[in-house]
Amino acid sequence: MIQGSTLNITKIVLSVLITAVLVVNLKTVDRIDRVNTAFTSRHNEATWFVFQLVKEYSNFLMLARTEPIDFQPLWLSYDITWSRFDILLNSQESANFIKAANFQAYFDQEFSNLKALESSIKLVESGQISSDLLARKIQLTYQGLISFINENFRLQSPIIERKTKEMDRLLLIHRLSLVALSVLFIFVIVVFILESRFRRQVQVSDTLTKLLDRSALMRFAKNTNHEDESYNLMSLQVRNLDEINQKYGLDYGDIVLVNLAKKLIKLVPKGCQSYRFSGRQFIIVGHCTDPAQEKQIVHKIRKEMEKPIEVGSLTFISDIAIKVEQVPKRLILDHLTSLSRESATS
Repeated sequence: MIQGSTLNITKIVLSVLITAVLVVNLKTVDRIDRVNTAFTSRHNEATWFVFQLVKEYSNFLMLARTEPIDFQPLWLSYDITWSRFDILLNSQESANFIKAANFQAYFDQEFSNLKALESSIKLVESGQISSDLLARKIQLTYQGLISFINENFRLQSPIIERKTKEMDRLLLIHRLSLVALSVLFIFVIVVFILESRFRRQVQVSDTLTKLLDRSALMRFAKNTNHEDESYNLMSLQVRNLDEINQKYGLDYGDIVLVNLAKKLIKLVPKGCQSYRFSGRQFIIVGHCTDPAQEKQIVHKIRKEMEKPIEVGSLTFISDIAIKVEQVPKRLILDHLTSLSRESATS
């Protein structure tokens, strides 16, 4: 039988484990949410500013290719493109994304390349160089930017791959913690079932001998099932227990009872149940003997129960009185009452 202390320790361990798994689960969910929210916000903002930059850069290139060049809209387009770079690099969310993706150096260089075009526009405006040369310079920087964006702002870009791996890892932890939580929950249910059985067992068990006690026997006797069925009812009384208690002390009497109970558990035939009915009396009830075997079983029980019990330097021999009856179940309670009276007067 599982001990109460074992169940209590198991409940404490399970409570700690469940708490730990819940904390891991909640932290994982929170981390997934924060990673997803932060990454999505940064990625979306950075992507928006990048495509705005591409749009303005494309317009800037188109104006540089027109013949003749209208410098007022060209300068305006240059200023807008310049501002798109500035927003991309300095807006908090997009700047964080650019830095996290290690794109900072590239966009800084591209920004510098754009700034270098300012002098070329002035040279074309003053007629010192041809507009074709300006258009080719813008074309080269624009194509480089487009190639970089196509490579790094697709779904499989390095930062997205890293974040995807992190999310996969967090989701795996989350799933494992849910599995662990489910398993622990099942263990909790099992522990409470075992505890319930243990408590029921304790309520009807004798604390000294661990046999079922008088209340368990009375509960069986009062049960109305199979009232007309006959049962073997065997009474075993330790007649010299009071003498042992008076001469050697109650502790020695308890030791004798515990030893007798252990022997009785081994000797009770299949189909019967043993009980401690009173201080010095045991009862065996059930369907475990027939008339042909009755004397043999009684002889075996008496022989084993009356064997010497050694306690240190002392040896005790129990004087066992055995009474066997065949009793209909509806009359078991009356017989128990009669046996109780006989035990009190003997």
